[in-house]
Amino acid sequence: MKHPWFLTKLVILLLVLPLFAAAYAPSQDAGTDNPPANNPSVRGVRLSDVEGPVQLSEGNKVLTDAATANITLYEGSRVTTINDGRAEVQLDDGSVIRLTPASTLTMNLLRQEGNQTETELELNNGLAYFELKAKRDNSGLRVKFGDSLVTATSDSTIRINFDQAPGSVAIISGEVHVERPSGLSVDVHAGENLALDPSPATH
Repeated sequence: MKHPWFLTKLVILLLVLPLFAAAYAPSQDAGTDNPPANNPSVRGVRLSDVEGPVQLSEGNKVLTDAATANITLYEGSRVTTINDGRAEVQLDDGSVIRLTPASTLTMNLLRQEGNQTETELELNNGLAYFELKAKRDNSGLRVKFGDSLVTATSDSTIRINFDQAPGSVAIISGEVHVERPSGLSVDVHAGENLALDPSPATH
C-alpha cells in the first residue's frame, strides 16, 4: 500500500472521536430538559431567569446546585433559591413566578388533555411574587401554599409569604380567590392583605 501511515491515522481517529464526543457531551443531570417518559399529557414550563445560586431537584434527587436560565421544568420539578439566589419561572399562558432568596417552588401538576390545561404550583417555603392569568374555560391554574389554594379571578399580581405557616397573601393588582379545607372561601382584592389564621378550625 502506498501510504500505510494514512490508513493507520484514520483508524486511530475513528476510534478516538466517539470517546471525545462522549467526554464532552452535555450532562443530562444538569437540568430537567427531558420530559417524563410515557406521559404525553405532561407539559413543560421555563426557568426563564436565574440570579445567584439556584438548585433544581426532583423528589429526593438534586439535579444541580447551579441552575441556568432557559431550562425546561416538568411536573415534579422543584426550584430552590439558595442564600441570595433568585429565580423566575414562566408558564405557557404568560403567568410569571419570581422567587426571592431562600424560597422553594414545586411544579405539582402540569398537564394538558387536548386544549385543556391544568396547572398547580406549590410555594413550599419563602416569599414569591406571582403574575397570574385569570382562569379560563380551557385552563386551570392554582397556587398552593400550606393547606391554602389561590386562583386568579382576573389577571392579578400577588405576593405570597410562606416563611411561616399558615402564611399570607397580598394582592398588588387584580383579584384572587382563596380556599382552605376548613371552609374558608374568600375573594381578595387589589390593595388587600389576607393573613391566614393559624387555627383553621376557627374559620
